[in-house]
Amino acid sequence: MRAAAVYVLLWIVLLTSFGSQALHASSKTEPQAAVRGELDLSAWEPEKDGIVDLSGEWAFYWKRLIEPGDLAAWSPLSATSSSQLVSYATVPHVWKKKLDDGITSKEGFATYMLRIKTGNRQLESSLSLYVPSVATSYKLWVNGKLKASNGTVGTSRERMTAKNVPKTVALESANEYVVVMQVSNFVQRKGGMWQSLRLGEEQLIYRSTVRQMAAELFIIGSLTVMGLYHLCLYAVRRKERSPLFFGVMCIMIAVRSLFQGETIAVKLLPGFPWEWAAKLEYMSTALAVLMLLLFVASQYPLESSRRAGRLYGICTAAFMAYVLLAPARFYTKLMLPFQLVAVAVFLYVTAVFILAFIRRRHGSLYNLIGLAFFFATVINDILFYNQALAIRENLIPFGLLGFLFAQTINLASIFSKSFERVEGLTIELQTANRSLEDKVLERTATLEEAKRELEEANGVLSRMEQSRRRLLSNISHELGTPLTTVRGYIKAMIDGVVKVGDPVYLQLIYDKTVFLDRMIGDLFELSKLEGRQVRFEFQEMEAQALIHRLFAKFKLDMLDKKLAYELGPLIEPLPDRIAVADVDAIRIEQVLGNMLVNAQKNTPAGGTVRIETEWDTGDGRRGYVVIKVIDSGRGIAEDELPFIFDRFYKGRPAQKQESYGVGLGLSISKEIVSCHHGEIGVRSRPGEGSTFYFTLPVRYVSTAEAQAASAKGEL
Repeated sequence: MRAAAVYVLLWIVLLTSFGSQALHASSKTEPQAAVRGELDLSAWEPEKDGIVDLSGEWAFYWKRLIEPGDLAAWSPLSATSSSQLVSYATVPHVWKKKLDDGITSKEGFATYMLRIKTGNRQLESSLSLYVPSVATSYKLWVNGKLKASNGTVGTSRERMTAKNVPKTVALESANEYVVVMQVSNFVQRKGGMWQSLRLGEEQLIYRSTVRQMAAELFIIGSLTVMGLYHLCLYAVRRKERSPLFFGVMCIMIAVRSLFQGETIAVKLLPGFPWEWAAKLEYMSTALAVLMLLLFVASQYPLESSRRAGRLYGICTAAFMAYVLLAPARFYTKLMLPFQLVAVAVFLYVTAVFILAFIRRRHGSLYNLIGLAFFFATVINDILFYNQALAIRENLIPFGLLGFLFAQTINLASIFSKSFERVEGLTIELQTANRSLEDKVLERTATLEEAKRELEEANGVLSRMEQSRRRLLSNISHELGTPLTTVRGYIKAMIDGVVKVGDPVYLQLIYDKTVFLDRMIGDLFELSKLEGRQVRFEFQEMEAQALIHRLFAKFKLDMLDKKLAYELGPLIEPLPDRIAVADVDAIRIEQVLGNMLVNAQKNTPAGGTVRIETEWDTGDGRRGYVVIKVIDSGRGIAEDELPFIFDRFYKGRPAQKQESYGVGLGLSISKEIVSCHHGEIGVRSRPGEGSTFYFTLPVRYVSTAEAQAASAKGEL
């Protein structure tokens, strides 16, 4: 893996070196700058010193189109005529509102002039002048002769025609060159000579231009071929979308490169409109960044954000629609914001790759190295086109080629591993074929083992069925408590202790018979309780009213046992809010009854059984209530507490002799509370009594809502 990473770095270094040499021929002398419209090259030797940039202070006439004939006797130091009032502009530059050179707008027209002194000596070789991109139309004179033009220079948007094609101009041998250039721009965000003209020996300029075009053609061809290759991969296997996104990204960068640098597309199609060339350049850039984002998301979906991809996709669609419909003078002003968004996208992609590398995703190291190189070239081009510090022009294609090479290593690694897996599978298949009989015997033995396990499982199921039947028989004790109560009430009426037909006792008897009816039905469904197959009749009730009702139902039973039966204070936890619980009241009565029966059994006469509540208000809309049954009985040992709610658990042998049940009541209570989305538990210490509790979810409604629901019979 380290060797592959080193190989990637070496390849990127070579690519950078090739790109730098191909784009510009190196200069062997320190750059010289013009001063007040004059550039002294008397010591310059073209064959030895190489190409020189005509940068520095050019004479500058804002809002004037002056031809060489009008400047025949011109000298920067003696220009006093009001019609030829001169200022100086530092080239390269773009037109901005500045006081020192008189520029008042990014749109307008102007004349540049530079006097180049080569000395009294006669140069041995012919010179050429390389004219790069000038925004956005120009006419160029050298020593009074018209040498080149791009588009039509005009004093208004209607009179000018935009065009942007680098050109090379041959110069006659002379001791001095006076360069005059008229420039106009009314169509885009930047105007003026934003790149320096370059002067050099004719063959050196020619070789530099050929190298630059060769480099661009190489990049465009490479990106196009690789883009089509990845699109073919997607056509063959559409399940994987990363080749689609990467292929489109390569082709978009290739399209962008056709309209930058040497503008090869315009040279091949001289009549191609400048406006459409600008639209294609902007739209291809935006689409390429979007494809990069989608490509990264398809490679590392767990580390990426779908929201980020959708948001940028919407922004890209809006930006491209605006570019398509609006003229260049409007949408080109959005280039800087778009570049900042693109930088943000690259930072996001870098974060994704770093996260993937930390998580050891396949190929993340190569992707990170390739992206770092790609990102560096993007930053370079952004700085270049904003006239800031930059190395060279249009390095993004080289960066993408480096990123593409990292992807190539990833693909090679994937294919290599795939072949390794195929070879491994082939060896395994051959081994399987040679030992097919052994495999059959092994499978037969496996089937025999499976048959034996199924027989054992069937036996287990049979025993479970028998256990279920015994369970149904044993839990019939649950009917004993309500039947005893009903029998006691009726006996009291027969003996005259209670008046025959007393409505209170008749209502209590009726409630107990309803409870018995429900219990009898549940006995047949108890085996389904843990599987959540028992039917519950949920109804919303005021929590405090429910607790009052349950407390009252067991009051006589507790008094008969000579126990102090108390109810703690019930206070609504929130002012002007009422707690409402969605419960099956009969089931909750069963839970509370089981707890109270346990309290009776374990609390001696004269003891206390108390019901208390505790509230949790949650977020003010939903919370829960804790219902506690607190007794002053003998308590439970700490090592027994984990088993209290287990089936058939009846305590230690000494306690079992005093128990009248089979240990199912609390188990049933636990399942009922679970069906209400609550919890059940116990806290106890020997000699200090026990606290059994369970929770019920509640929601808090206003008093008005509660009254309205009660009026409708819903509460």
